[in-house]
Parts: sequence; C-alpha cells; structure tokens
Amino acid sequence: MDKFLSVKSQEKLRQEILESGGNEVFCIGQTDADQLVVEVEILARGSRDAVPAILQACRPGDVIIHNHPSGHLEPSEPDLAIAGNLGSMGVGFYIVNNQVSELYRVVEAFKPTENA
Repeated sequence: MDKFLSVKSQEKLRQEILESGGNEVFCIGQTDADQLVVEVEILARGSRDAVPAILQACRPGDVIIHNHPSGHLEPSEPDLAIAGNLGSMGVGFYIVNNQVSELYRVVEAFKPTENA
C-alpha cells in the first residue's frame, strides 16, 4: 500500500470514509514524480453502493480513488467505463477497501505533467 499511497493520504482516506459512515467516497489524489499519491481531496460522498463521479477536476498525473464498502475490490462495469475515460486523459484509477489496507489499481498512475 505504501508504494502507491503515502501514509498521510491513507490516514486522510480512512478518516473521510469513517466520517461518511462507511459509505463510498470519491477523491482525487495528486502524485509526486514517482507516482506516489501524496495528497488527497474528497470530491464526493455517496451511499454504500454508489458515489457521484466528479471528473472535471482531474489533471494528467492525478489518480481517482474510491472505496468499495463491501471490501470486494473488483471494479464494476461503471468503474471500468469511468476508468477507461480517465486513463485516456492520463489519470489513474484505484479502488480501496474501507480500512485503506488493500488497493486495486484499475488504471496505473501516469507521470505528472510538467505544468500540472
């Protein structure tokens, strides 16, 4: 996990998931030169089954992260569709469990662009 999300990012995600009652949260992560997510910003909160996908804030090199409360990290069809669109924009897509102890990389993080 530490290879993909900084400890600070993991802690913030855990706290936000806890504060949302264990429901889905949708966030954007900023990466460093090594594609490590070093900052996360929560963009939306949802239910146990779904969350709004806010894509307009994404820049190449970012990673979208959301949790699956069930702990089952396999991407749904909507996850795959969104991940495909994001990947075409140079944006990664990760799914985590509520404890932020497991991570599934649907689309790998891209190197951040120089002007991002």
